[in-house]
Amino acid sequence: MIPVMILLASAASSNARAPGFPQEYLGRWGDDQAGCSEGAIHGGLTIERKEVRDGEFSGDVRRVRRKPDGSIEVVERWDVPEEGPSDVVSNYRLSKDKKSLTVKVIGESVQTQTLIRCPVPK
Repeated sequence: MIPVMILLASAASSNARAPGFPQEYLGRWGDDQAGCSEGAIHGGLTIERKEVRDGEFSGDVRRVRRKPDGSIEVVERWDVPEEGPSDVVSNYRLSKDKKSLTVKVIGESVQTQTLIRCPVPK
């Protein structure tokens, strides 16, 4: 019986160490159509399963937690020049049609940004 419990505990802890954005959040999100234009790196976010990029900077996803309201709370580790690594807590909320994303960075001053889903390049 003990080996099964060890396996279950091991599986649970490996899942806890495998954070990542849910599939519906992945892709390029722009401030507007210009932020979605080909080659644009500023004016939005690129969300991958375990990384968020904002222009030339990126944050590694440390934890993702689904909230009761359907949004997700994400802890990201950003390594900003002259500041060093720091953890940032953000709330990501998709619109019902999944075409817009509201990102609220929670900290000393709350910053909110609403982005549109960029078309997937063909």
